[in-house]
Amino acid sequence: MTAFERVRRTKRALEVVIGSSIIFWTVATLFGVLTLGAALSGLVALPPVMSVVIPVVAVLAAIAVLALTIWRGRFAWSFNRVALWIEERAPELRYALVTAIDPRYQGETARLMEPLIARVDTGGFVRTAAKRSTRPSAIAMLVALGVFMAIPQSWKKNLHTPTIFGPPAPPAPMGNPLTPLTAVVTPPAYA
Repeated sequence: MTAFERVRRTKRALEVVIGSSIIFWTVATLFGVLTLGAALSGLVALPPVMSVVIPVVAVLAAIAVLALTIWRGRFAWSFNRVALWIEERAPELRYALVTAIDPRYQGETARLMEPLIARVDTGGFVRTAAKRSTRPSAIAMLVALGVFMAIPQSWKKNLHTPTIFGPPAPPAPMGNPLTPLTAVVTPPAYA
């Protein structure tokens, strides 16, 4: 396997790991904020405007976490940054991998470095990165979803979000507001 193939394979694996982590943290944030909002609305009488504000805040918080996690994982989408990432974890390479993928040093120099590069297993580095980033984010997502499912449905109904909590309840039939009124009709004298 050449240096390019090794870095490309590692890059793809890191993209999957970081992409999964991004999705897990975003979902955890969304349902975490919705859970807090539903619990707050179930325990305390909130103004009616809060039933709209809480879902909006949950979506905005999820978007902010999405942007932050994309920013933090941006190195995985850069070929050169992934090569440097591998070099950080395998100092015995002494920048041989970065040199081998540099277009200026293609040819004989890159071929001389291939045996040194072939000794390094990048799979272990990716597995360690996956454990450190994906495991906490997956646990956070599962906890947020579990707590969200465990809170009473009556608390969730206070947040008017039919797309998340199911179809909205049909409105209660409105009583006739004229029921308490009575009228006495007196026919005119000419009738």
